[in-house]
Amino acid sequence: MAKSHKCDHCGTACTDEIHLDDKVFCCEGCKSVYSLLWANGMESFYNHLDADGKPVESGGEFAFLDNEEIRSQVMDFSDGRIGVVRLFLPAIHCSACLWLLERLHKLNPGVVSVRVEFSKRMAHIRFNEEVMNLRQLAELLDKIGYPPHIRLADGEEEVKSTKDRRLIYQFGIAAFAFGNIMLMALPEYLYPEDNSLQEYSTFFRWLSVALILPVLFYSASDYFINAYKGLTIRKVNIDQPIALGITALFAQSMYEILFEVGSGYLDSLAGLVFFLLMGRLFQRKTYESLSFERDYKSYFPLGITVIREDGKHEIIPVQSVEKGQVLYVRNEEIIPVDGTILSGEPIIDNAFVTGESTPVRKAVGDKIFAGGKQCGGAITVEVERPMDQSYLTQLWNDQNFHGNKSDRFHTLTDRVSAYFISVILILSTGAFAYWTLQGSLGMAVHVFTAVLIVACPCALALAAPFANGHAMRIMGRNGLYLKKADVIEALGEINRVVWDKTGTLTSVASSEVKWKGEELSASDKRALAGLMASSRHPLSTRIVAFLQVAFEPVDSFEEVVGSGVIGEVNGVKWRVGSTQWIGEDGESLPNKSVVWIEKNGEAIGHFALTHAWREGVSEVVESLAPYAKQTVVTGDDSGEEGALRQLFGDEVDLRFKQKPSDKLKVVAALQDQSYRVAMIGDGLNDAGALNQAEVGISIAEDINNFTPASDAILQASVFESLPQFFRLARYTRKVVYWSFAMSFAYNIVGLSFAITGMLSPLLSAILMPLSSISVVAFVSFTVSRFSFAKK
Repeated sequence: MAKSHKCDHCGTACTDEIHLDDKVFCCEGCKSVYSLLWANGMESFYNHLDADGKPVESGGEFAFLDNEEIRSQVMDFSDGRIGVVRLFLPAIHCSACLWLLERLHKLNPGVVSVRVEFSKRMAHIRFNEEVMNLRQLAELLDKIGYPPHIRLADGEEEVKSTKDRRLIYQFGIAAFAFGNIMLMALPEYLYPEDNSLQEYSTFFRWLSVALILPVLFYSASDYFINAYKGLTIRKVNIDQPIALGITALFAQSMYEILFEVGSGYLDSLAGLVFFLLMGRLFQRKTYESLSFERDYKSYFPLGITVIREDGKHEIIPVQSVEKGQVLYVRNEEIIPVDGTILSGEPIIDNAFVTGESTPVRKAVGDKIFAGGKQCGGAITVEVERPMDQSYLTQLWNDQNFHGNKSDRFHTLTDRVSAYFISVILILSTGAFAYWTLQGSLGMAVHVFTAVLIVACPCALALAAPFANGHAMRIMGRNGLYLKKADVIEALGEINRVVWDKTGTLTSVASSEVKWKGEELSASDKRALAGLMASSRHPLSTRIVAFLQVAFEPVDSFEEVVGSGVIGEVNGVKWRVGSTQWIGEDGESLPNKSVVWIEKNGEAIGHFALTHAWREGVSEVVESLAPYAKQTVVTGDDSGEEGALRQLFGDEVDLRFKQKPSDKLKVVAALQDQSYRVAMIGDGLNDAGALNQAEVGISIAEDINNFTPASDAILQASVFESLPQFFRLARYTRKVVYWSFAMSFAYNIVGLSFAITGMLSPLLSAILMPLSSISVVAFVSFTVSRFSFAKK
């Protein structure tokens, strides 16, 4: 009888054996995970398994996460099925770490997805709570070499100092070694012919070797680790040529010292690492001072409605929300806090957080989490834990809302950087061969190392992020809030603008409202106010303000996107919506929107809202015309065609009676004609079109209007500045291309000097970080100097 083997990964008995080297696996999945771990130096994972492949119980380092109170403080979302948590992983230090962590679901099926913010060493993890809990997730990360640093209070300064400390230690050791090795080498430099020094030279040379070893294995270790990890995932990176240059200098030095043919280049090697680390420290401080990280001015000032003690409603910024306050959340509004439901019919869509778009019915008393969206009538929520707005902005920037939008500059940068390093490796090898054939091995090593060190694609990689980041900050200060800096690249290429009319070209907030029909009783007004207050539509908001009455509690509510709302209040059934939806044949009213009211199946009249064009709309349309054709889509009928043609000109493309799905099709059809489309709307009936367009911009009359589908949110008060934002985006693109030219020029000049032997490795190490810093300073200064002339 054939012997049954156990899987070397999971310990299961193998029925169909799969072999790799001397290992046996039960399936291709286990084989792939095994290969993944060994390829990334994570073989210690198997030290935590017993003979049967089961996890050995940990020492309990993360046992505190079993405490429900602590777990609830750490978790961002938990519904018993999907958990969402942000964990700081200090061990992240290269692209290979990112690559491995984002494939964590291959190591454990309990992990749904991982997204890493490399600059912050932060992992955003979704996991299946039916398969694993938070403690097990933390232990899994610990086993593969990324122990999470869990803070229950604000520890940013602690994290930052921890991150900086290792680099400072590495720099300090390199500085100590460089100074002492240089001091011991001085006599040989100053008095090379003095034979009396020879009896001490061997001792000092080996003492220099002892000093260089900590530099090589500690101070320069990150370069070797990053280079190796890049090779394991078959990716070239900037640390590979640097590691090769350091190795070449060390090997040549050891050869000369061992065979007593010279003193080697240990002083140059120590100086090389010293200046590389100095450059890294200087870069970090420079980038921090030029940081375009979203500060509070770059955030869209998201707000929420609070019910005051006197029963009145007040809109306040999210950052002002306090524990114990009661929030009024309308249909389609994002809930910005963790809280408890007090009243209403909560139907919560957590797709914004979990990626799953199935709404879940909740009951009064249930707990809900920040990022959920109410999909029914208005509800009230008591705040349990206010949420940092950066969390909501991170959700806005989630890949679920990116669609298929490309990132042209990043694609170009990655491609150029990859070819760049390959070319540098070829050039350095060729230069080494040339100088070796000339009979100068020492010069060959120096040239080889200088070429590897001086050439740097970092400036290419940094130009677009810094230019776009500064432009994003300028835009934020002036009222346009971007989902991410990369939106600027797409904004600079727009050649077609699609406008939604109501709430975008027109301002509903300043429109005149008139009622025509049966006289409304006080109870009817309260019922309509309660019903329409549950909707975020600008026409509903304006009518509620016009009625000026207290809200009646709503028994049931449903909003039909693009048509109107249905509800029941005190046993009376209401329908509020468009002429076509209610089924009335009223005449078209030029420059007006008509909202019909149906009570218990009978139309009792309508509200007529006069359209008021936004201030400066004609100047905005005229300014955009030279470089972007324009289209207007609206759910209204053609009664305003004359006014629109007068505003835009006869060549404008007008589309009337457009449903939300029709607006999306219009954008897609234009893209099929090779247009780069910007969709500008209110974010309510045009979410699909906003998401489809290269850039979706939603106009916000108030700070409640937060639309995940959009790429940018424009405050209505700065509508006149819209052409300036387009101009800044185009200007920023030019700055990026100028910086690319600067980077190429630097590398061409630097390589020319290095290949001819006129540039030492030491000077190359000084010039390399300066090139990156100079390009970053150029784009930062140039973009910051943009003249944002407000109208």
